Amino acid sequence: MTIIVVIVGVAIPAMQGVSDERNARKPIDALADMVQEVRSKAMIEQEAYQIVFDAEGFYALRYFNSYRNRDDFKQLLIEMQKPQDAEGVATDTVERSGATTGDGQVVEAAPNLLTEINEGRPEAKVAMRRDTWLKSFKKPVDIDLTLLFWGDPKWNKVENDYFRRWVFQPTGMCNPLQVRSEIGDGFFEIQFDPLTGEVLREKFYVPPEEKDK
Repeated sequence: MTIIVVIVGVAIPAMQGVSDERNARKPIDALADMVQEVRSKAMIEQEAYQIVFDAEGFYALRYFNSYRNRDDFKQLLIEMQKPQDAEGVATDTVERSGATTGDGQVVEAAPNLLTEINEGRPEAKVAMRRDTWLKSFKKPVDIDLTLLFWGDPKWNKVENDYFRRWVFQPTGMCNPLQVRSEIGDGFFEIQFDPLTGEVLREKFYVPPEEKDK
């Protein structure tokens, strides 16, 4: 019985450490996947994209200059997620692309685009207005995210009204960033390569007192 008690006493903290690491990795893994998708879209479309962090999680979308604070950004998200009028979106896309029909009327091109989209043609879907593309990750309530961008004097916890943009240029380059996912007194940390968006370094830390319990 004594041996069993000792084994259990050692195993439980170890299992808790593994569980904490797994939970702390979830937002980091989601972010790493999002980085690659955003970077790919920026390079393919030759437009700047961004990942935005706030207290609720993080979001991937095309780069906008139309907001100054978190409230403005939330309003932008609401507008982006409203149901779109398909014909209006198609017309707007043709107008923005500069395409015209033989008689110069851009509106007449819209039904053709809609037909191609309904038929599942991938090139038509690419032609659709891109500023409605949005992906998001809602952060678990027991996880705290902190960020360290290149040039920041200290780590910044993503909480309250804090929000921060991470922009990916059409070249695929971005500002160097380290992200820490904290759970309790432990954390999982990752560093991104500003040239490739790949993971340069990662580590998980559990306080010594938790290991020794």
